[in-house]
Amino acid sequence: MKTNGRSLLLYLLVLILFSCNTTKNSSQKTETVTSAEKEVKEKVVTPVVVKPNETEKPKTEITKPEVEVTKPEIEKPPKKEEENKSDDTVSASSLENEMITELNRLRKNPAGYIADIQEYLVYFEKNNFQDLAMEKRTANELIGLLKITQPLQELSFDQDLYKIAVKHGKDIKSRQMQGVMNPHVGSDGSDLTQRVKGLTNMKGQTENVGTSHENAKYQIISLLIDAGVSTRAHRRNILDPHINVVAPYHIGTIADFPGCWIQLFGNKVSSAGDAGNKFTSTLTFADAKKIVDASNMTAEEKEMMNEINMLRSNPKGYIPHIEAYLVKVNNGEIWSMTTPADETRLATVLIKQLKTMAPLSVLKYDAQIYDVAKTHGQYLKANGYKFNPPVSPHLGANGKGADARITNATSMTMGGENIQGTNLNIRETLIGLLIDAGIPDLGHRKALINPNWNHGACHFFGPVPMDIGKVQEKNWIQNFGAK
Repeated sequence: MKTNGRSLLLYLLVLILFSCNTTKNSSQKTETVTSAEKEVKEKVVTPVVVKPNETEKPKTEITKPEVEVTKPEIEKPPKKEEENKSDDTVSASSLENEMITELNRLRKNPAGYIADIQEYLVYFEKNNFQDLAMEKRTANELIGLLKITQPLQELSFDQDLYKIAVKHGKDIKSRQMQGVMNPHVGSDGSDLTQRVKGLTNMKGQTENVGTSHENAKYQIISLLIDAGVSTRAHRRNILDPHINVVAPYHIGTIADFPGCWIQLFGNKVSSAGDAGNKFTSTLTFADAKKIVDASNMTAEEKEMMNEINMLRSNPKGYIPHIEAYLVKVNNGEIWSMTTPADETRLATVLIKQLKTMAPLSVLKYDAQIYDVAKTHGQYLKANGYKFNPPVSPHLGANGKGADARITNATSMTMGGENIQGTNLNIRETLIGLLIDAGIPDLGHRKALINPNWNHGACHFFGPVPMDIGKVQEKNWIQNFGAK
């Protein structure tokens, strides 16, 4: 009995000790889970910026089934205004409304905004930002443009675009700039057109993404100057006369990039079917054709100007002509400026752009512009094209460019020009300029679809000698003006 009693006591003692160890281990496990919940809560509220010398925490950490970060009993600290927004948020913050006000102040009085740009340059210099010389140089170019830019339509806040901006901004922020090669592309591979798809009342849309300033006005000016961006795409989006709605979203800080913003612009059709764009020309293509046909241009020159007006009056409808051109390029029937593959790549981007473009104003023939084009054509015939060293064919006898020649000799406030030597027919020549392969800044394309133009003239001339020992037989000048 004693032996049995001692065995029983030993058994009970072992059982008690085992039970204590088990309880201790269980308690430790519970504390670990609680710590994990707290860590995940903090990570979700304040995104972690992984620095180069830190180890990134595994992504699976926030998806453990035993961690429920949305439990109502877990109290979360208050978030900033922009962080409280869900994907279906439809009201802009005070800072975002400030950006809309600034955009409209710029668009209502472009020349009056020059003082704000000069103020920004002082701020830029005081803060020792990089590339000051380039910023100043590009800002002076912008100031020259704003001096002659007519007032533009004010923009209204659009809730549908804002939802898209919020969702895309949160997507960019979630990636912390890691693997974000192009901020206009979503993590699912979507582009802006795909994100806006389904908004049937939107005729076109564009997007700016900026990472410079928390201050709304300074962010606008930074994108407006657009230093380092050869196409000035951000500037063109802000000053586009065809847009009538906007949705700015303040993302905040992403990784080491403060002041991140998205600006979505659109051309929204009203319930009555009107694009709501008072700057769209009321002149129809048929009327423009009659004006051109009544001009003193030659038959070929009239045909070229009508081709330009076909493109401008219906950008999307011109796409089949470009596709037919590409077939000839890839069949070897047309020798492009670059390889067929490069020509096709650039044409694909162009087609995508034309699909979303609103109709542009067609060009009225202007006799004074025509005289400027003829005079410059005669100058080129007499002096030839210079390649060694290269001299721009847009420079005239007095060293002035197209804008100066046109504005000095006509009633236009601004002017532009394309010059092309070619062996192709009129349509193929125009499409070649529109694709603009081999031209880094796509200057010819931008001139053809510049929304500011409302007058123009075309001149066919030739032959023109070249200082490399050849003669270019067929040559075109396309001159544009805005009145």
